[in-house]
Amino acid sequence: MVGIIKFIAGLISLLIVVWFTFSVNLGQKTLYQHMRDIGGTPEAKELGNGIRARVDEVKNDVRTQIVTPDDRGKAPASPSVESASQPSRTDVSAADRAALNDLIRSRGSER
Repeated sequence: MVGIIKFIAGLISLLIVVWFTFSVNLGQKTLYQHMRDIGGTPEAKELGNGIRARVDEVKNDVRTQIVTPDDRGKAPASPSVESASQPSRTDVSAADRAALNDLIRSRGSER
C-alpha cells in the first residue's frame, strides 16, 4: 500500500513539474522557452560538441582496452566441446548449496 502511495505522489510531482515547465511564465517566457533559448546559444552548442568529443574519446579508450589488436575482426569465441566437459561456475556441491541457502535465510530474517 505504501508503494502505491509513493508511486502516486511521485507521479503527481512529475506532472506538477511538467505543467510548471510548459505553462508558468517566468518573465516573458516559460521555463521551457528559456531553456530552449539558452540551448541555442553558440556557447551551449560548443559545450555540447566538447562533451560529444570527450565521450567519443572515452568510448575509443574503452574499446582499445577491451579489444586487443589480435581480437579485432574475429567473431566472439563460442564454448568448445572441451569446456563443456569441465564443471561450470554454476555447478555447486550440495553442501555449498545448503550453506548458501542457510546464509540467505539468516540474512533475510535480519530485515
